Amino acid sequence: MPLERRGEGIGYYGMNFPAMQTTMIHLANDQQRGTANSTFFTAFDLGVGAGMVLGGLIAQKSGLSPAFLIVAASALLGAVLLRMQKSFSPH
Repeated sequence: MPLERRGEGIGYYGMNFPAMQTTMIHLANDQQRGTANSTFFTAFDLGVGAGMVLGGLIAQKSGLSPAFLIVAASALLGAVLLRMQKSFSPH
């Protein structure tokens, strides 16, 4: 297994993914944490699936640079929208 893949497992799936899940669950009321958890996983799976298809179509028609720019812009937009939430701290 290449060294990069091990780093990805430690960094993204090892630390980042649980942190994202925890953040989304903490944004929900105590009674809605199960719904928040299932919504998070559903949105994540749909995003991964649709992102691969849309990214491939954009890269095929316009090249890799526009595809990466669109991904970066969508990540920035997501961070801005998350930051605009009323409360970002746990209940």
